Amino acid sequence: MTVRVAHRCERSDVSIRWIIFTSAAVALLLQPSAARAQNSACATFDPPAAFRADSVRVVFKTSPTAPAAGAPAPTVTFSNTSGKAWTAPLTLDAGRGTFVLPADIPLGGYTAKFGDACTMPFEVRSPVRLTVTGLSPNGTQWANNNEKDVTLAIHGTGFVTSAPDTAGPWTDNQLYINDDLVRKVSWNPPSSPRCEDSSVTSTQADVLDAQTIRVCHLDLSSLGNDEGWFVWMGIKATTARISVGQPGVLRTSPWPFRLYPWWAGGVTVTLAAVVLTLVLAGLVLLFVYTYKKSKKQQGVRVSARSALFLDLETDTYSLSKLQFYLWTAAALYGYIYLVVSRLFVQGAEWPEVPDNLPGIIGIGIATAVGATVATNIRGPKGSGTEMPSLGDFVMSGGVVAVDRVQMLVWTLVGVGIFVVAVAQHGPTDIDKLDTIPSTLLVLSGISSAGYLGGKLARKPGPVLDEIHIEPPDSDEALANAAVPPPGTVDVSAALSGAQNAVLPAPAAPTAKAAVDALTQAKSIAQGVKTVAQATTALPALVAQRQIAEASAASAAAALVKVDTPENALAAQTAQRAAGAIADLEAAATTAAGTFPNQSAGAPRFERVITLRGRNLSPNGIFSIDTRALPFRMLAPDPADPQVKRVPVMLIPETDSPEMAMSMKLTIDPGQLSDADRQVYDAWFRKGQDKTLTFKITNPDGQQDDLSFTVPPAAAQAPGKGGGGAAGGNR
Repeated sequence: MTVRVAHRCERSDVSIRWIIFTSAAVALLLQPSAARAQNSACATFDPPAAFRADSVRVVFKTSPTAPAAGAPAPTVTFSNTSGKAWTAPLTLDAGRGTFVLPADIPLGGYTAKFGDACTMPFEVRSPVRLTVTGLSPNGTQWANNNEKDVTLAIHGTGFVTSAPDTAGPWTDNQLYINDDLVRKVSWNPPSSPRCEDSSVTSTQADVLDAQTIRVCHLDLSSLGNDEGWFVWMGIKATTARISVGQPGVLRTSPWPFRLYPWWAGGVTVTLAAVVLTLVLAGLVLLFVYTYKKSKKQQGVRVSARSALFLDLETDTYSLSKLQFYLWTAAALYGYIYLVVSRLFVQGAEWPEVPDNLPGIIGIGIATAVGATVATNIRGPKGSGTEMPSLGDFVMSGGVVAVDRVQMLVWTLVGVGIFVVAVAQHGPTDIDKLDTIPSTLLVLSGISSAGYLGGKLARKPGPVLDEIHIEPPDSDEALANAAVPPPGTVDVSAALSGAQNAVLPAPAAPTAKAAVDALTQAKSIAQGVKTVAQATTALPALVAQRQIAEASAASAAAALVKVDTPENALAAQTAQRAAGAIADLEAAATTAAGTFPNQSAGAPRFERVITLRGRNLSPNGIFSIDTRALPFRMLAPDPADPQVKRVPVMLIPETDSPEMAMSMKLTIDPGQLSDADRQVYDAWFRKGQDKTLTFKITNPDGQQDDLSFTVPPAAAQAPGKGGGGAAGGNR
């Protein structure tokens, strides 16, 4: 029981002592606050803060007592936490006073004491607000020990340029890196900079003026590498946050100084942007290649060129597609350059796309879509040459179009200026892509509008999709063919009639010559299988007919002299033999195709050239292999009341009935003049080892051409776009 009481008393003692100690501590803490509250309004300063050697006016709440005669003059004493004190004379004037700050007082916060009656806080600082507005350069490469000897200039306002009139280091300006004060730095006033002194190797800070501080020999190698995922590649990079402070003043917001990776040169980043742009382009080509491969398995040949650049309807390069691809590639290159520079070189945030860059790409898209719409409304341009060429970008149907020239020139100028403007910025200092001038956007828009307007205003041009020639073989091949060409007559019917001819008196002496002539004629007719053989047999059949007719005439004369049954049968036999031979001659004549006014050796058939495509004008100019095909070489149109020699429209265009989707040109070689026959023979007489080119030129000058051979593959040339018959020429 005694023990418990003793313990309880002990605990009570401790509690009492703890309460007394806590109360005393609180009293000690509260008393200075009360004293400060009591003295806080004992005076006011004008200005409330000042710089060294500045004059300050003070207004006292209670006028201080003037010193007695012979007493020391009044002063104001400045003290801080360092324990040092600075004193300045105080001039009193009825509740007011004036003092000048000591020239040797450092910047910072002080306690100003006016005798024993008044104590006030006071700030000694620069009158200009302290800021940092930039660094130059804004970084350096972490390579070749550059990070151990950095020189940079800090730009801003409020830097102190005059040192206090005291010995010791000058500390009015302070340098902070990553929020840490750099203590091992020598500050130099404008009158004595030391960064240009080659003998100095320690860190120096030359205050050149109130807006510029030059720091040299700064070692940043101790900073950590913030590109940790690059460490395994031996790449180091980091960002130093540099700020400036002054005693008693909040330091400035930090400004980034980048230690770039060793590869952060302009050439390297440019190559990286180009390579990445090509990789993206290669990805597109990979998709196109996959499409080509699938089409090839289906027996259709498609090239990457045709898939990306060609207008498949006209088989020409598309200017609107070129504009779209150029601006897209330029935009990709520029933005990739910016992203690599900002993210990997500068360590900055993800950059934004310039406001009007999508606009210029939008113009390219709108132009491509508008061109398609204009083609659907007005019709395609002329294809020009058979094979696409760079001239397609400025020509329509083989004719230079000024709207296409203007659009191409402005596209090249705009893309070139944009790429050069991107390259002008180094990867260490680029902040954003240059804004495309609004005037360039306007000019590009006007150029695209002119291009689309030209497509709408210009007449549609000819597009040759297919050419079909009938008969497909050369003249020589047709003459030697086992089967006559279309339109000829077989001699077999006449030969059968001759063989079945009934001769009443085949043994009559006066009819013997006619009977022998018929036998010979039948033998000749049996050998006629081709046009050439019919032509060769015809003179012999004529000769046999003449023999039979002479024999028939003799038999008839004998019957007139002596009218006997024998002479009558002989005359009848000779007459029937001569008639059978005449039938054989007529059949051979028909098979040979002999017509009036035809020159000797002329082909006995017509050659028909059928064209299929778009906007084919029957009033156009035609040529084959650069030789003109004039209308006089065409066969007359039997359906035309005036029997004109013109192309025949087979299928007219729906929207333009004066144009044809299909028409034919018929040539009758037997009606050609000698000069035109020579031209015709150059085209069709013999089989051609070389390729011939058929060209159509519409009245407005737009043209297209298509190649073929005699004979052509499957009797026709393939159509545009690479989708023709297998074995074609394109």
